[in-house]
Amino acid sequence: MLRIAGISLLILMVLGQFACGGGSPGSPSPASGSPPSPNISISPTGAVVGSPDVMVTITGSNFVEGPISSQVVWSVSSSSTFLATTFISGARLAALVPAALLMAPVTAKIFVRNWDHIENVTHWTSDSVIFSVTTSSPGHPLIASLSPTSAVVGSPDLTLAITGSNFVPTDGHEYDVVAWSVNGSETFLTPITVVDTQITVTLPAVLLSTTVNAGVRIEIRDYRDFPEDPPHAQSNSVTFNVTSAPRDSSVSSSSETRAWDGSS
Repeated sequence: MLRIAGISLLILMVLGQFACGGGSPGSPSPASGSPPSPNISISPTGAVVGSPDVMVTITGSNFVEGPISSQVVWSVSSSSTFLATTFISGARLAALVPAALLMAPVTAKIFVRNWDHIENVTHWTSDSVIFSVTTSSPGHPLIASLSPTSAVVGSPDLTLAITGSNFVPTDGHEYDVVAWSVNGSETFLTPITVVDTQITVTLPAVLLSTTVNAGVRIEIRDYRDFPEDPPHAQSNSVTFNVTSAPRDSSVSSSSETRAWDGSS
């Protein structure tokens, strides 16, 4: 009888362990949420040496905020820098790359981690993408940022500020145009103002009438060329998003910027 009672007690203890949430210690906590998308993309994908702070937009999925939050990481030669990260939505983050990281040519990796900043535990990491800091060739334009980076469908004409370097052509017979590219279709816009580090241009309302992810770049062209001739130089392409609706107030009020050091 004692043996039977002992076996019964052991069975009850095992059942109790499972009922209280026991199991494999290696199982991830449900609170850790879904992992970031295995594929992320960034815009812009590079900057020129000596650039000011650059705001990078990260596109993916399963980004989160709260006790467990998505954070963007800058990695060079196994040394990681945790970037100030703004949660925009489950599919978009914004991260500030400080000028101190852009002082010399470097090939950095950018990835996203879902980090529990209470327990100081990283639950998930995404894949990484390359961000290149390069020296710019004379006359070769490079875009560092756009302001604004998005607009709502149905917006009126919008003034876009493009910040970067080498925007002023080196030859008197050259001129700048801003290219708006969507699925291989190009629209060329004439700048309002041009200085070496910034161009302003008007985005007409017709370009903002439907949801779209457009590529914006600078081209330096020659007055003597035919329109179908290639540009003398062109910049990198940076994404401008035309979204279906503004984020509601509850989302806007919850969005916040974090600059954790990963220590607590």
